[in-house]
Amino acid sequence: MKMNDRWKDYKANLKKAYYTPCLHSPSTERFHCQDGRVNQGQWKLLVQLWDTGDAQKRATASRKNRKALQIYHTTGTKSFAQIRHEHDEFNTKLKLYADRNEIITEQVCHNVYADVLGPERYNRVRGFGTGVV
Repeated sequence: MKMNDRWKDYKANLKKAYYTPCLHSPSTERFHCQDGRVNQGQWKLLVQLWDTGDAQKRATASRKNRKALQIYHTTGTKSFAQIRHEHDEFNTKLKLYADRNEIITEQVCHNVYADVLGPERYNRVRGFGTGVV
């Protein structure tokens, strides 16, 4: 895992565990983080950043986009059993094409892959894992 990913995950975990959205009553408790590893001055700046309108818009848009995703780069909430099932389904269809004595070209493989995972979408990688395969 890259350092940038770890930093983003760390901030996301802090936000999930300790951040309370501003409910029109700015309280000093919001600016105190219970995690001893966090510098309180930096935490205050981070809370102020998360409270800005731009950050709120970005968070809302990100939530909406995550809900619209059909296939994630990682497994997400899909179980490994479901992923194995999809791969088995892919291999079964691939063997079916081979049993019909069809020439298995890259195009046929893509057709089988598209049957299982759906059509290719702009700016999305189909499959699973942390990297582009």
